[in-house]
Amino acid sequence: MGIFAGILVLVPLRDKLVDRMTRDFTDSVNQRADGNRIATAMIAENPWFGVGLNNSKLHILKYMPELEWAVENEDLLTHVMKSRSLAAMGNGFFFVTVETGLWGTVGFAICLIGAAVVAIRSVLLSRGAVRGICLGMSLGLLGVLLQELIDFSLWVDPLLYTTALCIGLLNVAPALFAKDSATAVTSAPALKQRSAAA
Repeated sequence: MGIFAGILVLVPLRDKLVDRMTRDFTDSVNQRADGNRIATAMIAENPWFGVGLNNSKLHILKYMPELEWAVENEDLLTHVMKSRSLAAMGNGFFFVTVETGLWGTVGFAICLIGAAVVAIRSVLLSRGAVRGICLGMSLGLLGVLLQELIDFSLWVDPLLYTTALCIGLLNVAPALFAKDSATAVTSAPALKQRSAAA
């Protein structure tokens, strides 16, 4: 029933949706290709330590001088036009290497491997509804990382904090909701009695 209602809502909007998805597709692809080309050039120029945190926009003008207006009018861009500040070229993975170099990229790779271990562990060591929640959060994190292939939104504060929070929750899930849930439930009253006695 819900799917049918959703289709009824989307049918009148189909032309607008198709137009939005196809109208500027080529421009979007070209813009991302240019960004990746510039990011690769910036990495080649500063391979070990990068350009420094939050310094990408200072180096972009060397490769794309036509963006000078965006750097000079950052307040207008962000506050009046409600647009994203010019922050990076390329995607979320290039962004790490551009700003922190190969050393920062190695650290980020270690973080991603650790997050993958935490996600897999949380799914394997939990069960029932908790396992479903851990699986959903893990797939959501995977989706965010896949999006980084075309964007750098992981590095926007709310998404970065939410990602860290999800990894933390996945990390503690096995301890809080172990497979032996009966033990966890029966030990809870004993913990309350001990804390009351103390």
